[in-house]
Amino acid sequence: MDGDNDPSPSLPDDNHGTAMAGLAAGVFDNGLGVAGLAGRCTILPIRAAGEISWDSDWVSAIAYASATADVLSISYYIEPTRAVLDSINEALVQGRNGLGCIVCCALGNDGVLRSYSTDAAAAAEVLTISGTSNFERRPWFSDYGPPLSFVCPGGGGSVDLISTDRSGAGLGYATNSDYFSVYGTSASCPLAAAGAALLVSQNPAWTGLEVRRQLEDTCDRIDSAAFPYNERGWNNTYGFGRMNACAALSEPQQPWDPYEPDNDATLAGPIADGELQYRSLASTSDVDWASFTMAAGSVIELKIVGATNTFLRLYDAATNEVAQDQGYPSYSRLSTNVNPGTYYVSVESATCTIVPQYGLHLAVLQQVDSFEPDDATNSAKTLFPRSMQYRTLYPAGDEDWATFELTVTADLSITTMGEWDGWLELSLWDSNTNLLAEYWDPNTAVVANIYTSLNAGVYYVRVRDREGLDLTAYQLVLEPWTADEYEPDNDTNNAVVISHGVRLDRSIFPASDIDWHTFILSNRANVLIMTDTINPLLDPETDGDTVLELFGDDVTQPPIAYSDDDNNDYFSAFYQADLDPGRYYVKVVGFATNSACPDYYLALDIFEAPSTIANFSWSTSGISFAWDGDASYTYRIQYVGALGGTQAWQNVTNLEGRMGLNTWTDEDVGPVPPAGGSTQRFYRILVE
Repeated sequence: MDGDNDPSPSLPDDNHGTAMAGLAAGVFDNGLGVAGLAGRCTILPIRAAGEISWDSDWVSAIAYASATADVLSISYYIEPTRAVLDSINEALVQGRNGLGCIVCCALGNDGVLRSYSTDAAAAAEVLTISGTSNFERRPWFSDYGPPLSFVCPGGGGSVDLISTDRSGAGLGYATNSDYFSVYGTSASCPLAAAGAALLVSQNPAWTGLEVRRQLEDTCDRIDSAAFPYNERGWNNTYGFGRMNACAALSEPQQPWDPYEPDNDATLAGPIADGELQYRSLASTSDVDWASFTMAAGSVIELKIVGATNTFLRLYDAATNEVAQDQGYPSYSRLSTNVNPGTYYVSVESATCTIVPQYGLHLAVLQQVDSFEPDDATNSAKTLFPRSMQYRTLYPAGDEDWATFELTVTADLSITTMGEWDGWLELSLWDSNTNLLAEYWDPNTAVVANIYTSLNAGVYYVRVRDREGLDLTAYQLVLEPWTADEYEPDNDTNNAVVISHGVRLDRSIFPASDIDWHTFILSNRANVLIMTDTINPLLDPETDGDTVLELFGDDVTQPPIAYSDDDNNDYFSAFYQADLDPGRYYVKVVGFATNSACPDYYLALDIFEAPSTIANFSWSTSGISFAWDGDASYTYRIQYVGALGGTQAWQNVTNLEGRMGLNTWTDEDVGPVPPAGGSTQRFYRILVE
């Protein structure tokens, strides 16, 4: 930081901040360029990263921002040093005159599962944001994993985001325009920050924790068939789902601290890895308890977020104290090694005072993975083609062995990827444990790749850290240029059945391969069909250029839909509305006769009209009901006072659908009727 109170770009590549600012707060209704999500909010630009930046620069920038701004948006890598995390905590507690700022960070664009070790964007203190495409699906670049809060649009499907660019000849990403097409989780983050800014504008008395929880609670649970959400509405791929700013602004807050009563270990409810529980110490004697169970040896971290004046303790299954951290006057956090078993956490005030709001967070920093023991060839675990394995190296010195078998001679690729906190060495061995190939690159950390041709036989793969250190998270994938398990399927007679929410892991091999699939619609529906890959390091230009076609029952007729490069430029996708009931066929081929693909998946999602109206209730506002819906539809609600052969249904309202539970209240009927009174209405929902 220059300290000159001038955030204007000064270097030729100082372009990133201008584009991110436009997405958040491009001015509304001025007849120019683009409109940001929070186009009437004010930007406080701070240029903290130049050719060289230190954590002291970030500490100064965060402190400067939190003294004035309500919401901080950081689309940049920051090393999670203690000084940086303390400065973020200061913003959460002292910002906004003690209500607390909201800090949003972009998780990253490596397309891998992330843990907590390498980036402040994965810290409990921040809203961790990743991206989704216009198809409401995770694009190849969006990182995911336990730290994830939720996702926002980030491009990567068939539509990128348009934002502001630096003005002036030869400046900016687009040197001949003031606007530019952007994509990435960097672009998702300012949209999340804009959503937070809208909430703060509407509810200036809300705390930062209240804003954060409201954004999470009102997300749309996208892609739930392929990636189910758990009981708290969260999954590894999308966090709490895709932010819905309209719902966040319109839906009421849920009661704070739903975990009471929890004043001793016998009442402790569960807390999961990556979970932030919104709690309070409502009296001077209140003590909050939670519990978790570890299946394997691990390193865990507990944090109090958004509050000081707390005392954090960890107990074993017999409630013997294992560790403690008194946060007063600073911030409570403790990290320790734990063995398999059940543990309890207690939180109390360090000074016997009320703590109106705080967040309790659990992070599993390191753990033995589910493939152990696998430290030698005789305990090697099977590595299946086109199936991603999620692993760790723990404890230090751990080696992971995997094995696979080829039934034919084939070219293949073996790849590692993941967190950037190790120096992975990847090696390939034959069935007699003769070394065939080895790879490591000090410039690419955990990214290692072996590309080779092998004869039929059994082989072994070893992964270890070059320096014998532990590694919080890495991934391993095998991609052979071979026919997949669904062959033969080169005609409609052998078409593979695909159903809603299923992802089929496939290959196009040889280059002339045709993959046919089929599905049946029992009702009128909209469908989303797409190809993509599980491997973000796959080069789609050479190995992943697919063409996708949809046919009706008669495949001699022209296709209903066609897609070449509509998903991430090389893979394919289309959304087809209002398909009639019947049988359909999906055809996937390579772009050219010499185009093979070792690893793609085909996904089908079917969006049907709601079948039932449920959850009727009569409150002081009127009659309320709900139905399972989808953002693909607009719902027309009608009612009639009595059913008969010629009744005239009255239009009440049109509602844009949302993923999951849709609700509506008929306020025209008034409050609950008096004793003895009655009102009768029949409702129906039409889909448009």
